[in-house]
Amino acid sequence: MLLARGWKSYTLEMLADELGICRQSVKKYMLALRRAYDLVRSETGIKEPGSSVVWMKRSAGGTLCGLRATIVWQ
Repeated sequence: MLLARGWKSYTLEMLADELGICRQSVKKYMLALRRAYDLVRSETGIKEPGSSVVWMKRSAGGTLCGLRATIVWQ
């Protein structure tokens, strides 16, 4: 449902509400996704760093989370 909106980032609260979990769990899952991506990246030819594919950024309105779907293979 969130992907259908086409936004590039979501707040922790939006993700937690949509998934029915707490904000801390969202942070945990985002970190796990980044670690999994970095593991795959180390075994393949993907050049894109994990921090630019799965990211979290603090802002005045809260923490934003993002997941980039288009990864450049080189």
